[in-house]
Amino acid sequence: MRIAVSRLLEHFDGKLDGMRVLGAPAGIGWIGDELARAGGEAVCGNINKEKSYFTHVDLEEPLPSMIALSMP
Repeated sequence: MRIAVSRLLEHFDGKLDGMRVLGAPAGIGWIGDELARAGGEAVCGNINKEKSYFTHVDLEEPLPSMIALSMP
């Protein structure tokens, strides 16, 4: 996962300011935390509802409308 985050940050020159980024499946939220440290507004999504602070996302269905991902 560290490699994926590194590649993403390299692509955006290490700055995600003003971007909403989706980490799904969120697992324990590590990717979302890393992307938030880079300035992104991280949305952690998971199919289970165990963590109330995660957004419920089923990756086999369309994303909920409240997750409007932004691109530069």
